[in-house]
Amino acid sequence: MVKAIFFDIDGTLRGFNQKGISDDTRHALDRARKAGIRLFIATGRHFLEVDSEDLLDGLEFDAYIPLNGQYCYEGTPGRPVIYKNPIPRSQIAILLKILEETPFPCLFMEAENWYLNFLEWCKQNDCIPDSLSFTYYDTKLISNKNHSKESFGFIYAMSLSESPDGLKDFVMQVLRERRRLNLGKLPIYLSEWNNTPSQQDLLNDTCFKSCYIVKNILENYDRLESFTYQALTDLMADSSLPNMLFFGGLGLFTVNGIPKASYYAYTLLQQLGDQFLGRGDEYFITRENDSFQVMLYNYRHFNYLYANGERFDMTETDRYTVFADSEPVMISLCLSDIPQGNYKISETYVNRTHGSAFDQWVSMGALELTTPQEIDWLKKSSVPGFHQKIVSVNSDEILEMDVTLELLEVRLIQITPLH
Repeated sequence: MVKAIFFDIDGTLRGFNQKGISDDTRHALDRARKAGIRLFIATGRHFLEVDSEDLLDGLEFDAYIPLNGQYCYEGTPGRPVIYKNPIPRSQIAILLKILEETPFPCLFMEAENWYLNFLEWCKQNDCIPDSLSFTYYDTKLISNKNHSKESFGFIYAMSLSESPDGLKDFVMQVLRERRRLNLGKLPIYLSEWNNTPSQQDLLNDTCFKSCYIVKNILENYDRLESFTYQALTDLMADSSLPNMLFFGGLGLFTVNGIPKASYYAYTLLQQLGDQFLGRGDEYFITRENDSFQVMLYNYRHFNYLYANGERFDMTETDRYTVFADSEPVMISLCLSDIPQGNYKISETYVNRTHGSAFDQWVSMGALELTTPQEIDWLKKSSVPGFHQKIVSVNSDEILEMDVTLELLEVRLIQITPLH
């Protein structure tokens, strides 16, 4: 009689080129569990990698055997360790001595971290790469203190960063390492990036994501060669996710092609000028020929409870309760050295009432869209707001404006001379 089944991940539970775990595999696992068979994971991967990439697609198992059996733990909250077999410290000391005498690429793994000496080895062997490429998700590495949370039918198995500056801190760490190794201006590419790898985070559909994108790109634009956002569309999400219009997918578009607020963040960023003038907390100023562009944003980070998996006061239609400070902010602009004359001020903005398909859908009644006409109406009614006016700049060449931003609002102000 079969009492337990052990599964590898790659090529077993999921295909090498497959996104997520298929419905057929899920049904087979359910049948085995109902038959009283215990299910285990046996993999050479580190559990940090399994969790951060959500390789098990939200599925829970009775126990886990990662690292080819070196670190085994139960699948219950707290993850009690069943067995561990670390390399003795005396052997590590010998290995470190060998690395000093004859360097070679080496990866050290601990229970909750890992270390790679790849760049140092490249430096010592005169084979510096042409560039550095990194993947970044604004999550905390899962420790034994973390546990899964379930809400609205979704499984949450990671902790989000409590810091609003996670990406900036990470980029600065990479720059310090580049400087330490005397790698000069070696190009750095962010090849995959988001605040979460989860296709089930309800904030992905909201104005939080548009403001998050603008804030992080503008804070780090001159430190990286490129930012590659994950992902373009919710179509990449696994078929096992709920059949909902706004289920928390990472995409800039819904599965039926409706642009989210995050998409419009990029359309605003695209309109900035090619000459950088200045930046600060919640503003960024550029110039293009005789015109000026000012990007403003009212970013707020979610609270500690949300970062650590508590979503008790969030609903499918009310997703902004996780922000402690929801008040609008007033930003006073004083731009100097603006030539005297008349200017057209064009303001384009994304907030909960303009440019957010999710919030527009909620205001419509949050019902399922069943016809192409309903989908088309939501697309057309969810575009950014737009306003224009004419102002005059006197001989003092100073332009002053007071702008009020709602929670998580992004606003682009374009100042164009009238000739």
